[in-house]
Amino acid sequence: MYSTWDHHSDLEQRLSHNCRMTDQSTAALLKDLKQRSLLDETLAVWAGECGRTSMGEVRRGVTAGKEGRGHHPQAFNAWLAGGGIKSGYVHGQTDDFGFQVTENPVHVQTV
Repeated sequence: MYSTWDHHSDLEQRLSHNCRMTDQSTAALLKDLKQRSLLDETLAVWAGECGRTSMGEVRRGVTAGKEGRGHHPQAFNAWLAGGGIKSGYVHGQTDDFGFQVTENPVHVQTV
């Protein structure tokens, strides 16, 4: 149905579809690694090449009426599991709107 995570339009449908496709397989991978005692020595990383605005944006032109999200390189997230990462740890913080990093910035080129 949707072959991309580039949600510039149809945000609700596209994001829901893509999350359904990955949620179960991601959970299965982590469960399998844990059952095989490999999770402690394997670092699983879920990240993208850019951030996304934290709210849907009204579109004009071809995608008019189809809410989407723009690219947002100033602040974005990633999650890590296994590999000795402390469970529940959060590094960094943004302002209330997710526009700018306000605490513990990490530049993507240093990761």
